[in-house]
Amino acid sequence: MPENIGFSVVIAAKGRVALLRDLLHSLEIARQAYPGKIEVLLMDDSEPNDQERIIDLCRQYDAQYYYFPGTVAAKRNHGADRAEHEILHFLDSDCLVKSDLYHIYKRAYQEKATQSAAGPLEFVGKDTWFWKAIAVTPFVVGFYLPRWLDTVEWGVTANFTVRRWLFHEIGGFDVTAFRSAGEDVDLGLRIRKAGYEIISCKEALVLHSKATWTPFRNMTRRVWNYGAADYGLVEKHPERAVTVLLRRLLLYGIWLVLILVVFVRSASPWIIGLFPLLILLENGMLSMRINATNPYKKASFSQQMVAQLLIHINEAAYLFKCLKKADFKRMNQQMVYYQGQYKGMLEIGAATFWISLFLTAGIGILVGIYW
Repeated sequence: MPENIGFSVVIAAKGRVALLRDLLHSLEIARQAYPGKIEVLLMDDSEPNDQERIIDLCRQYDAQYYYFPGTVAAKRNHGADRAEHEILHFLDSDCLVKSDLYHIYKRAYQEKATQSAAGPLEFVGKDTWFWKAIAVTPFVVGFYLPRWLDTVEWGVTANFTVRRWLFHEIGGFDVTAFRSAGEDVDLGLRIRKAGYEIISCKEALVLHSKATWTPFRNMTRRVWNYGAADYGLVEKHPERAVTVLLRRLLLYGIWLVLILVVFVRSASPWIIGLFPLLILLENGMLSMRINATNPYKKASFSQQMVAQLLIHINEAAYLFKCLKKADFKRMNQQMVYYQGQYKGMLEIGAATFWISLFLTAGIGILVGIYW
């Protein structure tokens, strides 16, 4: 084992010039602090104006620029194919690295004969009202897992390392099943299936900007992509899927049918207004339940309601993929991403069940009255 391990940092980029400048500057400081070799490879397909500025940044900070139009997974594979050093480090363009990051990863690879390692991320930036709603969704949990666990089953590619030979041996990122999300989970699961651990480097912290998450449109697109990726992961790793109670969006469909039955029998137009009211009641009751059992009290009631909306968008994307593939048997399946998730699913599922049962019984009484 060489005294100073070499790192190849692979970044997939599109736009975000200001954030990229900050990232490359932080990498320059980390490279100066590390005695070994670190190369930075940037895969980009920005618009011409941004592309020119990014090329200038790469010249300024001694990064290798490659124009490569393709998905994020394909960009990362392209960068890994051109990497020269022993360890690949995947970073996102909206991150910042600490100056001692590569010293920490170096120790992990030298002391434990590590083949892959993941570090935690910390979100930084303006703590907006909407961010507080995002922070109580399950979509941020994966970013923190290396801080809590000794080993992880996958790592977010905003701060993930793997030996180059192992990455190529298992075929890199899957560019066919995953386009906008999920490829990092799949890669980690395949590393584990190949017989290797992914150790947690709890001190190998990378800072992730909140700014790319907090625009509502960006976040809804993100959780939609996560939901679509859920289907690909359940399909490819069925051993990681569990059967859940009736999905909430499917339950809403049943409510709509029952309310339409009452509407037809009663001819009362106000009956239609029950449907959005029931959805608001269900989400409101569940939000109150979550807040009552959450010891951290991170979000207000209204923020919990917005968090539920994001979860619905995520679930809608998953169900859309099931319908598109005519794969009805997977509509009530759920991907298990990490240790402890299933327990949380059972707790939330139990609360959802009783709330839904109560509201469905109310609709049932109406159907009985008007039938």
